[in-house]
Amino acid sequence: MKIDAINDLAGWPAAASYQNAEPFPHAVIDGLLRPELAADLSRVFPKPSDNRWYRYSNPLERKLACNVPANTPPAIWEALQFFNSSACLKLFAALTGIQNLESDPGLHGGGMHCITSGGKLDVHVDYSIHPILKLERRLNLILYLNPGWDEDWGGELQLWDAKMTRCVRKVAPLFNRAVIFDTGPASFHGHPEELRCPENECRKSLAVY
Repeated sequence: MKIDAINDLAGWPAAASYQNAEPFPHAVIDGLLRPELAADLSRVFPKPSDNRWYRYSNPLERKLACNVPANTPPAIWEALQFFNSSACLKLFAALTGIQNLESDPGLHGGGMHCITSGGKLDVHVDYSIHPILKLERRLNLILYLNPGWDEDWGGELQLWDAKMTRCVRKVAPLFNRAVIFDTGPASFHGHPEELRCPENECRKSLAVY
C-alpha cells in the first residue's frame, strides 16, 4: 500500500484545528482511504465467531482483539503496516505537531478490534510507556470499517474532559472514518454505552498507536 491510498490529503484539517480541538487535541477524518480500499478491508475483516480473536470480558470492557500477523488477513496487515510507515508518520507529525514519531511494529494493544452487541469499553486513558519499546505513547489512530452503520446502534467514541465530569464529543464509527488523537494523562476516551447493533452486525475498527 502506497501513500496514494490516502483518499484526500487536501481535505485534512489544519494543524491548528487539531491542536486546539476540545477536550484534547484530535481530528476526525472522513474518507481516510480510497473507498475501494476501505471496502476491501471491511470485506475481509474476520467475523466475531472466528477463533482468531482474543476475547476480553470483564467489568471494564467486552470486546475482541487481534494483533497477531498470522491471524490477520493480509490486506489488513498491509494497511496496519502502511499506517506505521515513515510516509504516514510524516503526515501525522505535520497534522499533530508531534515530531520524531516512531511506529510500533508489534502493534501492542492495536491491530483489529471488534465489538459485538452488548459490548463496551469504559472511558479510560491509555498507558503512557510502551512495556517493550520503553517509548512514550503519543498518538492513537483508529479507522472504522462499518458500511451502513446505523447511528441508533450507538458505539460512538466518547471524548471526555480532563476531570471526567462530562463527555465533550461523540464520534460515530462510520465507514472509512478515522480518528487521530493525542495520548496523554487527560485524554479520557472510550465507548461506555453498550452497543445496540443487531446480532449479525459488529463494530469493526483498526487501531495503531
